[in-house]
Amino acid sequence: MMYLRLYPVTKKQNGVDELRNKVYEYEISEKFYPCRITNWTRDDIEILGRDVTKNSRKMFCNGFDINFAKKLEKVKIEDEIYKVIEVKDIGRWIFFIIERVGK
Repeated sequence: MMYLRLYPVTKKQNGVDELRNKVYEYEISEKFYPCRITNWTRDDIEILGRDVTKNSRKMFCNGFDINFAKKLEKVKIEDEIYKVIEVKDIGRWIFFIIERVGK
């Protein structure tokens, strides 16, 4: 299993519209973090259910502050954008469940 580059995608306020609603844009960070994407195990599927594991992937990353990781809505890995579904601190690693949303 090789390490991949994870780029955090943060939401930044870009202005307001005619109704004074905040308008946001997503910004991809230039700083990357090493991460590993792994396959679901039989135990994972039994615990989480097939609906979760069918459309999502699990990822392990280190070098993150857990508070920063929990604020992330999206991440970029290779040329794909993933929505962050769940984040857990498991000691040396931070565990993510992510779901692909596009490029």
